[in-house]
Amino acid sequence: KNGPCALYLQVVDYKFMNIAKTAGVAADETSDGKAGATAVDINQDGWMDIYLCRYDAPNLLFINNGDASFTERGAEYGLDIKDASVHAGFADYDLDGDLDCYLVTNILRFSINPRGRADYLLRNNGDGTFSDVSTEAGIWGTTQGHTAIWFDSNNDGWPDLYVANDFETPDRFYMNQKDGTFIDVVDEQLPHVTYFSMGADSGDLNNDGLVDYFVADMRDRTRAEYMSGMEEMGRGLWEMERVTELVPQYMWNALHLNSGTNHYKEMAFMAGMEATGWTWATRMADFDCDGFLDMFFTNGMIRNFVDADLVDRQKVVSSLEGRAAVWKNAPMRNEPNVAYHNLGDLSFEDVSEKWGLNHVGVSFGCATADMDGDGDPDLVYSNYEAPPTIMRNDFTRGNRLAIQLEGKAPNRRAIGAQITLESQSGIQTRQLFTERGIVSSEPAVAYFGLGKDAQADNITIRWPGGGVSTLENIPANNLITVPHPEGDEPVKPVERPEPLFEDVAKKSGLNYEAELVRIDELSTQRLQPRRLNGQGPDLAYGDVNGDGLSDIFVTGSTDQSGMLYFGQKDGKFKVAPNQPWESAAEADDLGASFVDINGDDALDLFIATGGVSAKPGDAILNDRLYLNDGKGNFKEAGKGIIPEDGTANRAIAVADIDGDGDNDVFTGGRYVPGHWPDTPRSFLYENRKGKLVDVSDKRARGLSDIGMVTDAEFADLNRDGRPDLIL
Repeated sequence: KNGPCALYLQVVDYKFMNIAKTAGVAADETSDGKAGATAVDINQDGWMDIYLCRYDAPNLLFINNGDASFTERGAEYGLDIKDASVHAGFADYDLDGDLDCYLVTNILRFSINPRGRADYLLRNNGDGTFSDVSTEAGIWGTTQGHTAIWFDSNNDGWPDLYVANDFETPDRFYMNQKDGTFIDVVDEQLPHVTYFSMGADSGDLNNDGLVDYFVADMRDRTRAEYMSGMEEMGRGLWEMERVTELVPQYMWNALHLNSGTNHYKEMAFMAGMEATGWTWATRMADFDCDGFLDMFFTNGMIRNFVDADLVDRQKVVSSLEGRAAVWKNAPMRNEPNVAYHNLGDLSFEDVSEKWGLNHVGVSFGCATADMDGDGDPDLVYSNYEAPPTIMRNDFTRGNRLAIQLEGKAPNRRAIGAQITLESQSGIQTRQLFTERGIVSSEPAVAYFGLGKDAQADNITIRWPGGGVSTLENIPANNLITVPHPEGDEPVKPVERPEPLFEDVAKKSGLNYEAELVRIDELSTQRLQPRRLNGQGPDLAYGDVNGDGLSDIFVTGSTDQSGMLYFGQKDGKFKVAPNQPWESAAEADDLGASFVDINGDDALDLFIATGGVSAKPGDAILNDRLYLNDGKGNFKEAGKGIIPEDGTANRAIAVADIDGDGDNDVFTGGRYVPGHWPDTPRSFLYENRKGKLVDVSDKRARGLSDIGMVTDAEFADLNRDGRPDLIL
């Protein structure tokens, strides 16, 4: 609803007075939609100002006069942007000392911009004005944004940025290049992202000194709710992702665990938080003061726009007025909010009811703050057509420590600082960025739970732009204020070490590039979630020509043969003259392994073959064996040496399973072409004087029907001297 804004002044503990009207921030002179409000000291006079985002109307900047009144000065600062503004986040991205602004936008008019609007990166010019530097800084594309969070993802001292976008436009993960520009690394660093990205938050969930982050989606918590919702999502999009190499998008929450490398691990399912409902805000905070960040989510929606019955009902109504009436008369989607307790080992317990945080309704923005000065974070969240909710934190059993910083102007609150606390129980890390969750901001205070620890043994503060402060033996249960250290020479941010490995494939002569042939397999396989064609290439590695150097074979795909490369003394590779597998280029080779089958001490080549266009039992699906003469010259083995399996295999594992001194082979069935999700057959072959014989049922009953095998390995797990099989 486009009513007036509210500004609640706390007069005594948990007693508030709405002073928006008298303070001049009600913004009720128009009916323009209002979205997120950000509290920020924009002019660094020590008083918090308010930046209000609006829809299709100029954003408003209320400057705090210091007497409980405000003056609107958005145009003067260059922040009166008229667009589909959602929320603004402030950080010093260029480390010039002042706070810059990232403005998230959504759809302005669907008929004109169905994919949304372009976001804004607004550089602080240092003179009380801001300039749009989006294009030159590398901020790209139109999106339907919901939130953006600043955080230092790689501990280099420079703020990075994650932007959560709704629908099919993937999220953006902007890595700070330290020169005023950003590069979107979402395809490079993340295995997949959310589809309907909502709120997001960052924090060190496992106390390893690396900042992780969580992005919420709108996946229902129960199977019944999920199945009554929207139809299958994005088959065409999945196809596009495969062809264009877009990062995959899935309709569940994403918990991106920072590995300390350039690749995150997504572990929402492992943590048990993949589905939290129609989630808006996601917040990390140590509510019980045990030293680990817990999770809180707000849920609900004004209408259940994904309910399949409602969608079908409005489809049969011809008039626009009638369709609108269907939604207007539908009930709200009331849902409980959800809270999870961090157990300290990357597992989480649902404590929504236990902690009293299971309010049922439609809740949106959420922020944490110590409302009563007891050192722990309380919760405030907004509700649809209802007053805001304040949840007082009554945990008393854990010691705690709150830290606020006094930075230097023009960054008095030291936005972007990193605080590391060491106590007897371990190490914790916090980064000071105030815009979190969704359309929300909060005080620049770091809250640490100490559990039973009586003090913080060491506190290290890395100030934005450089400079380090260290404190020792700080007693628990205090709020401490730390001033910026004296001196003008900043300490350079810690640079990450140079990587230990470098990709030298192309300069070494390994210039093989897999060519994907598009085959329309999904139109006839409605249960199949992903394409199976082109799952290679696979590699085989070993000395096949007896020169003491390692050689490499790369498998081919449909209509592209594999390639054998001989290793050279200078570390480079050259294409081998003998390539007999070229005659089998129509096969989709899924796996390869160098293995001596005939006992002549020369590595032969075993190739596991597939092909989605084939029919089960077709000859093109038969695995192939190429015998080596010891000099790297290969010839396909004759009939009878290897069974004609007629199965699409991928995994190959080699070991001497019967202790007779030769190599036996396991091949794992990957799929049955045209019959998803039927179980393919796997095979265990015993080597009998150079001939492979199927002994699957004899030696491992049930192994042949084990399932869709993606990988396999022999290893002696129980140390009894015999190889065990891991699938």
